[in-house]
Amino acid sequence: MELPPKEKKCHHTGFEKSCRALVADGRCDRWKFHPGPSPFKFDKKPSEWGCLDDMLWYVAGDAAQQADGSHRATTVMREMIFNPDFRNRQLSAEAEAKQIEDKTE
Repeated sequence: MELPPKEKKCHHTGFEKSCRALVADGRCDRWKFHPGPSPFKFDKKPSEWGCLDDMLWYVAGDAAQQADGSHRATTVMREMIFNPDFRNRQLSAEAEAKQIEDKTE
């Protein structure tokens, strides 16, 4: 378990008490482990410890990314079903990629 930085103050105590002291004493149940990289940071650390209140932004960002991916997949599926031109372009691009792959093997 990684402890909070010494200078970090808890906002639940009106920034009077140190987060580090509260976690070390076992009085803080909001200091949690966040698996996976943060969607808001460029350094892309694989995981980190942090305050649950701060981590809510990470969860919201991850949910937004997941929703965007689902929206894109739904849009492609809709276009494949109802738009013959789009379907033909997609299928021909896949066929070309397969031909190139076969030639390189």
